[in-house]
Amino acid sequence: MIKSNLKELLHSRDISIREFSRRIGYRYESVRQLYQGNNDRIPVPLVERICKELNCDVGDLFTYIPS
Repeated sequence: MIKSNLKELLHSRDISIREFSRRIGYRYESVRQLYQGNNDRIPVPLVERICKELNCDVGDLFTYIPS
């Protein structure tokens, strides 16, 4: 299983989902789904924008949890 760490990353920077979606210029609903971990598919452009804005790597954004 792949777990999104977006919630923790935004909380540590005190940024709301709505504010963050505005900052990266991406649909709020898509960002919210990733924030809540409700994505089956994650667009690569969204991951790129998140990593650029938060100055993090893909490995910071996701955690692999073996099943």
